[in-house]
Amino acid sequence: MARVRYLFRSCTEAQTIFKEISSKVTQKAIDGAIKIITRTYPYCVPHDAWDVSNSLFNSCTMEVASSDPQIFAAINNIEKIAQHNQYSASAIWLLYEEIDFYQEDHASKSLEVAVDAINEIAGNLQSTSFCQENCLKTMREIVVQLKLIQWGYYGNAEATAGIYLAFHRNYAGSYFENSLKNYWPYYPLNDEPTELEVGLNKLLVKMTDAMSGGRLKRTSILDLSAYGSPLSNLDPFQTNEANWPYEVNFAIHNKNDTNFTLAFDVVKKLSYHWGQYMDHINEEGTYSDLKFPPNKIENPFNFSTYIFDDLSMFLKVYTGSFPTALEDSQSTWKETAESVFNESIETEFVKRNGLYDKLIMDCSFQEKLMKRSSKDTELFGGCEYFHHSLTSNGVCYSFNGLRPSLSWNFSKVIELFEENFEANDLEYRFGGAGASRGIDLIYWCFKLHTLFLCTYHI
Repeated sequence: MARVRYLFRSCTEAQTIFKEISSKVTQKAIDGAIKIITRTYPYCVPHDAWDVSNSLFNSCTMEVASSDPQIFAAINNIEKIAQHNQYSASAIWLLYEEIDFYQEDHASKSLEVAVDAINEIAGNLQSTSFCQENCLKTMREIVVQLKLIQWGYYGNAEATAGIYLAFHRNYAGSYFENSLKNYWPYYPLNDEPTELEVGLNKLLVKMTDAMSGGRLKRTSILDLSAYGSPLSNLDPFQTNEANWPYEVNFAIHNKNDTNFTLAFDVVKKLSYHWGQYMDHINEEGTYSDLKFPPNKIENPFNFSTYIFDDLSMFLKVYTGSFPTALEDSQSTWKETAESVFNESIETEFVKRNGLYDKLIMDCSFQEKLMKRSSKDTELFGGCEYFHHSLTSNGVCYSFNGLRPSLSWNFSKVIELFEENFEANDLEYRFGGAGASRGIDLIYWCFKLHTLFLCTYHI
């Protein structure tokens, strides 16, 4: 009965939001499965086979079910569940959170997991009257879901929540996307956010609150990282490129008392004045008595105060907003997940399924990378030899680099930086030329939206 209780557990706010997004994604997979079914099974080809009032409907369902012995053996229990309205597609997908997809025999066991759960639920139910239309529709839905599982689709269970949401962000709504179609900065934020987007933003704000220990309460981790992003350019006519640093959409939206038309006009003027200010500094070669802004213009969207209020928090979020070169994620992310959400997945699952947050897939020093055993890395990604480095261009990663306190004058920024990030106190020495004398890297290369796997030798 433990599994039954697990299947029908109550959902948290976060799980409800995630369920709504994942259900939209899954529906697309179901639509694809239906196309395969109509091409594969003769009884399912006619349009009448998808009309529940037609006798062909049940014939199609039974033909699909009989294509796999495990599904066909459970057909009576599937009907019981359908009769009693005890079916929850999302609950079935949740079962796969516990599956280790890296086991050699996981494929053969995957369908068995769902079928066993169905048989267990049905064991407490009694057959009732003849299966009517609603019952027949539910049976079809269950069978199609089981076929998807048989074909290797496991819903959202194969990815971490962050990666899943990032990849399928368009299903949440358009508010989190760039404003290329909004003709920024003339007509930004054309549409109001949906209820789903508002709910997701509340969760992101809640995460900032938890990570900062209550110091930052009104901004999300998504917006916070954008507050410190560099501007792509200072041209006020930026209608042909994405300008995410500007587009802290929810932070702007939450300023309900702002006249957006006037506010964005001020932002464009400030961009122009900042360009003039920097040009003058470069020409003079000194800061002299210059001030910015050159006149009393109040920036209605000055969110940099959040960075000032908690620089340590900003550094954590900012470095977590782009792929890492390190082997392990910062502990603060796990702590935040445990604080904000009632449940969190195991660290091993995150390592295996969070690969795409890694800049470097694997590395070696003074050894041949290709001779390393696959068991040494397991597709976890990352490199133990790289560490955070503070440069004039922002936060980077360095190999064999100096601690920031040894290359920069002491300041509060340097102090906080070293408090938040482990420093590399080792000095790696090269032993001369040769294939295994330097550091070998396997890393991701990005070019024109195409992902390449590259190798590099230092």
